[in-house]
Amino acid sequence: VGHLAWKSKAGKMGTFALFLALTFGFVGFIAKYLIQYFLNVH
Repeated sequence: VGHLAWKSKAGKMGTFALFLALTFGFVGFIAKYLIQYFLNVH
C-alpha cells in the first residue's frame, strides 16, 4: 500500500487517506467474515 502511494507521488494527505481507506476496507472485510463465521457456529 505504501509503495503504491509512493509511486503515484501522492501528497502526504492523499497517501494517508488512501492508506486509511484501504486499511479500513480490509479490516471491515475481515470483521464481516468473522461475524458470519461466529453466527454460523453458534
